[in-house]
Amino acid sequence: MAKKPFSHAGIIRFQGQLMTYVPGQGPCYRCVFKEPPPKDAVPTCKQAGVIGAMGGVIGSLQAMEAVKYILGVGNLLTGYLLTYNALTMEFRKIKLPTNTKDCAVCGDHPTITQLIDYEQAVCDLKH
Repeated sequence: MAKKPFSHAGIIRFQGQLMTYVPGQGPCYRCVFKEPPPKDAVPTCKQAGVIGAMGGVIGSLQAMEAVKYILGVGNLLTGYLLTYNALTMEFRKIKLPTNTKDCAVCGDHPTITQLIDYEQAVCDLKH
């Protein structure tokens, strides 16, 4: 909504994903993920487990996207979702939908115009 570029990344167990959004150059987060998952549909990091090395791999890729954007070099992941499976050591680059006209956030007639705090489980690492 702020029309600012950002890189999104997520990890769980041995899986990671990454995408970059640049306003006007590809689908936004809401274009790709139309609705947030139902409450408790996604396990917390405490329930599912997060492997630190996965954070390092995906975080490094995310940082590289920021460097490329700042320097204006290379090909960003705008319009793509990059997935990584650490068990098979395979990356997959998935082309994202290009029709953003009907998006609730960045489309021609947005219906989401303010931030909403969706109720989701939180990751409480306290024992």
